[in-house]
Amino acid sequence: MSLKDVFSYNVERAKGHALHNLVTVIMYAHEMGPQDAVNWIGSWNDKIIDEFRFLNDNLPAWGNPLDFQVKQYISGLAGWIRGAEEWTLESQRYFGKLVTEVRETRTIYMLPKVEALEARLLTHRVEVDSERHAVAALQIRRDLVSQTTGILAG
Repeated sequence: MSLKDVFSYNVERAKGHALHNLVTVIMYAHEMGPQDAVNWIGSWNDKIIDEFRFLNDNLPAWGNPLDFQVKQYISGLAGWIRGAEEWTLESQRYFGKLVTEVRETRTIYMLPKVEALEARLLTHRVEVDSERHAVAALQIRRDLVSQTTGILAG
């Protein structure tokens, strides 16, 4: 899940656990900073969604009831992807009380590297912002999450 890794990168990085995060992997693989890695993941995500839509639009026909079952399965896959992203934004696990701000601004203010428990607590403080705690900020393209809402809609 590429977007989940974008969302979780901040807290994982702050805890020192970002080694297996896709943002970190792309940074090292392509020798780029976090913002460029997030942009790369966004472009990659676009390609995956385009391919998903193309394949969905060009499914062979096997006849009923199999055609109906395959369409249900594909719809479930799209819903699963969207549901996982929505959970990430709604759970407060990664953005705490700032989830509304992240949704609106598409900006994630990076937490300082701290002990794991302290990083968790920082995400749940309203006053965490670029002025007081952030060391950098990542900008997520505004359309990246909303694009997956209509993954099966033309």
